[in-house]
Amino acid sequence: MGGRWLELLKEIVPSVTQVAVILQRENPTNAGTFHQISVVAASMGLPLISAGVRDTSDIELALETFARKSNGGLIVIANPIATSNSCR
Repeated sequence: MGGRWLELLKEIVPSVTQVAVILQRENPTNAGTFHQISVVAASMGLPLISAGVRDTSDIELALETFARKSNGGLIVIANPIATSNSCR
């Protein structure tokens, strides 16, 4: 499924030149999904930035850092940290 997310992102925004992935590294499901995304990113020649998060400050730092770059896309893999800090 993760690889498909990247394919859809690139289809919707063809100008994307790099992608950040927000994930909880300790979560086995997140690790598997990130691996799927990594495989597809490599086949597309698309740089991938892994942003492991443990709390709200990690999410904020990852987004602030990545937002400084142009033509970026973002994938957030569902996990308790991201879900509890999402905008509603």
